[in-house]
Formats: sequence, structure tokens, C-alpha cells
Amino acid sequence: MASIREVAKLAGVSPATVSRVINGTANVDEEKRQRVLKVIDETGFKPNELARALFKQSSKIIGVIVPNIENPFFNELAKAIEEEAYENGYKILLCNSNNNEEKELMNMQMLNQLKADGLIMVTNSNNTVKRLEENSFPVVLVDRQLSSMNEIAIVESDNYKGGKIATKRVVK
Repeated sequence: MASIREVAKLAGVSPATVSRVINGTANVDEEKRQRVLKVIDETGFKPNELARALFKQSSKIIGVIVPNIENPFFNELAKAIEEEAYENGYKILLCNSNNNEEKELMNMQMLNQLKADGLIMVTNSNNTVKRLEENSFPVVLVDRQLSSMNEIAIVESDNYKGGKIATKRVVK
């Protein structure tokens, strides 16, 4: 696969011009822009997503950490997150922690290094929640209310009320 430097050489422009065309960050002479686009098409050039993430401090990735991927609840949760992420131009990176605190922390560190744009997580560990506040991305906890939370968002269901509604429906 061609590099940005090879595209620039073939198009007779600088790598910075190729970058400007790809990212739309500055006006580029239309004739040069067309040459760059033609070379990109001919060579099949694809920008290096990791390099772009490092430069932009954004990977368009949302991390999802669940305790058990075999649990149907977490399958459905991951599916819904992926669909919404895709609709908004994001990808997800799904991690299965097996309720292992060390694995959760390793996954969080990896997501931080990949410049993930956010994390959606299900955890039972207060220690993990304490460490969540150290991350550079937004975090949302799902279906868990833990004692040490400060500024972390949470989405949870009211299981007590749900049980009452279900029972009323059954006894009617």
C-alpha cells in the first residue's frame, strides 16, 4: 500500500498538501486537489488511522468493557452500542473482563493509549471506578451503582419498579 509520501511524489505535491486534501483542513488549489485524489484512487492509499488518532487525539473509537460476553444482556448492550456508534461515525472496541479487576484496568490503559474517545463499562469493582476518574476520556457506567463514584455518569434500570410492573402484568 502506498504511503502519504509516495502519493505526494506521484501527484507532484508535498505530503502536507496530501494531508490537507485528505483532512479538508485548508484550501488547496483545485488542480492539485484533483491530482492528489486521482493518485489516492489509483494507489488505493488509506490514511494510517493510528497516526491520525495520535495527531488528532481522537481515534473515533468507543471502548466497551463488559464482565461476561456470553451473558445475553451484555450481547444486546454491545449490539445497541455498536449500532449507535456506527450511526455517529464511531467504531467500538469490545473487551470481555470476566469480572477480573486487573483485566479491566489493563483494558482501560489500552483504550487510553489508543486515544479512545470514551468508555462504556459494566463493573462491580470500586477500585476500577476510582481509576476511571484518572482517564482522559468520558466514562459511562451501565447498570451498576458503586459507592466511590464522583463525576462518572451512570445509566441504570429500576429493577424494583420493573419487578412490580411485571408482577402486575402477570396477575391481571
